[in-house]
Amino acid sequence: MEEVVKGTFSISARPMSFKDDFSSDCEIGAMFFEKEFFGDLQATSKVRMMSAGDPKTGSAGYVAIECLTGQLDGHGGSFYMQHYGVMDKGKDLLQIDIVPGTGTDGFKGIAGTCTISIVAGRHYYELKYWFEE
Repeated sequence: MEEVVKGTFSISARPMSFKDDFSSDCEIGAMFFEKEFFGDLQATSKVRMMSAGDPKTGSAGYVAIECLTGQLDGHGGSFYMQHYGVMDKGKDLLQIDIVPGTGTDGFKGIAGTCTISIVAGRHYYELKYWFEE
């Protein structure tokens, strides 16, 4: 049965570097984020993101892997989420999925999706999840 939980999260970021891995013709941005989730989900996470493009012009893309550890509705442990985002001149696509098979302890078998929004500088999440047999 699908459950839906909502809340807020705080986020801190610092740049990472891939300059040794790519030529000057292929600039890849990289960031490391730490998050703290409040509300129905009490958790922390670490995120590694790679991006390309220029968000100032409205066109960019990113991929990220997030490792979340915490408590949710009596379940505790960790799981990974995969992010995929594209901005194309105002048409934005953001998809965040729980990576199958990554749940530990009380999160074994967890599956689902997450959406995030930013309103007046505050970050919000909505996590839809279920447990697969």
